[in-house]
Amino acid sequence: MNRGVNDMCERDQECSEKQSLLRDAGFRDDEEAVLHIARRYCASYTRPKRPYWEDAIDVAVARFGDFHGPAIAVATLNVLRRLRPSRKSVFRFNNPYCDSCSKKLTECERRLVQTLHCVRCNDQSGAVIEAMILCEGRETEPFIEEVGRLSSALIRDDRVWARTLA
Repeated sequence: MNRGVNDMCERDQECSEKQSLLRDAGFRDDEEAVLHIARRYCASYTRPKRPYWEDAIDVAVARFGDFHGPAIAVATLNVLRRLRPSRKSVFRFNNPYCDSCSKKLTECERRLVQTLHCVRCNDQSGAVIEAMILCEGRETEPFIEEVGRLSSALIRDDRVWARTLA
């Protein structure tokens, strides 16, 4: 899963001054896992000849298991598919294959995961605000609906883990 480390790092250095550390963001472990999945899908969009999307599925299965992993991978992809047409500018993401870059969080990534976090915490106004900024003033409803579906998939996974640990 270490494809193309160097081919994306140069772009990531351009916007490093606007980035924060992922560990300081306060996201849940499963929300960070969604980010790692999303980054691999984004890499697939930027380098379509490379099968980074397969790595996205692998990460989802490794984190969420054989049953829930594929569903969470698809839900994450659907969130990105709803987000892409709503943006005028490029969605900036960090290279998931670079140890240094993957520890950082772009503003776009932070807003994406914060939208998910708000939906999961039933903070509708927070989710709408993050989505409005992320969608650059365009329609947010389809995007927020997909984030809700992803949230539901994560909730189902939480329940499975809770039963496993009990």
